[in-house]
Amino acid sequence: MLLWRLCGTHRGPLLRIPPSGRWIEFTGVSMFEIRGNRVVRRFTLWDLAGVLRQIGLLPALPEE
Repeated sequence: MLLWRLCGTHRGPLLRIPPSGRWIEFTGVSMFEIRGNRVVRRFTLWDLAGVLRQIGLLPALPEE
């Protein structure tokens, strides 16, 4: 299992979404199935809704 963080400027297409030029930061987790010395399967989860909020395609969450 790998916990990771990505930070950068959205300068290229992301899931067919054109570049926004905005700064984005998000975390994710990737899980791997390994047989012998090879990765045979990978499963990754990340906060797509959070990224869409950061680039302005979803409204911000209400303040609590």
